[in-house]
Amino acid sequence: MKINTGVEKCLKNVIKNVGEARPVLQCAHFEGGNIIVTDSHQLVRFRNAAPENLSFNLNLTDFTFNDDIYPETDRLIPTKFATEFEISANKVIDLIPFLKSLPKSFINYTKMSVSENKIVLENEVLNGSNIGQRLSINIENFSGKETNICFKSELLVNALESVKELKEFGSVEFKLQESTLSPFLLIYKNMDYLLTPVRTF
Repeated sequence: MKINTGVEKCLKNVIKNVGEARPVLQCAHFEGGNIIVTDSHQLVRFRNAAPENLSFNLNLTDFTFNDDIYPETDRLIPTKFATEFEISANKVIDLIPFLKSLPKSFINYTKMSVSENKIVLENEVLNGSNIGQRLSINIENFSGKETNICFKSELLVNALESVKELKEFGSVEFKLQESTLSPFLLIYKNMDYLLTPVRTF
């Protein structure tokens, strides 16, 4: 089956670290016109990207079909949010080098502090070192409450590289739930990208 090249790269980027022990999570799930992938830490749904009558799992490592039952994902995507804002696609793509700049030999995480006019991103390494970086960026169409959330830097990189692959103009919508430990959502065109935050101490 032919998949848009940009969409295919986005899907494969999500499942790249899924092992053979979970073959169904190596698949793109086609259902109701949507294409969905998840590795349990991040989830991508492309809305209205396929014929509505299709329903199957396509393994993205070897392009074979998988008959296993795909996890129920619709309930995971939130519909109520406490904080919302937008950033232009060009600006979020420019964040990728910043998010990838910390050493890969450690687990890196990013803290995002959201206020009415801007977000502040702070990179840190979870190894007790003093390595860290800070970047501020203006946002648009803020609504809700100011908040902070932490997540693995790699997950946001994956999401923003997906925006880059789609090569479209416009803005990326960020939608955060009330709890800072609940997954947050990025929406760009017909792509919904759900990321799981982390608890830090």
